[in-house]
Amino acid sequence: MIGDSKKHLVSTMTERDKLKANLKSSLYSLSIDELVIQAINSYEREIEPMNCPYCKEKTVVSSKEKMVYSISIDNQDYDVRIINYPRNYCKSCNKEFKDHQTTMFLSELIDMEVFRALRYEGEVPKEFDLRKLIVMSGKE
Repeated sequence: MIGDSKKHLVSTMTERDKLKANLKSSLYSLSIDELVIQAINSYEREIEPMNCPYCKEKTVVSSKEKMVYSISIDNQDYDVRIINYPRNYCKSCNKEFKDHQTTMFLSELIDMEVFRALRYEGEVPKEFDLRKLIVMSGKE
């Protein structure tokens, strides 16, 4: 199934930190995978101000809004609403931009979720909430 192949997530850390991660997972009777999933799911913070790629000022704010993601399946076009999508906006020059890497990962994840829904529910979802979409379950 799409997205079900196992891949390794490689992390560059010192041997000392690897040992600490193994110890922590062992202390709480978790596998490393479970520890990582729980850590990622509990990680929340505000997006820090960043430099605008247009005017170079550090005034970019990120807000959550709706976006429409278009996908073609068997020569039929579908629009999927994504709510709570991060919008980067510069208060100095009034320009809006998307982070290329974030957009690439999101597109891949949405495609995966659409095909999963088609397989298990028989239809393309009308909407995804990004906050829920990025929660890891550890289950395929």
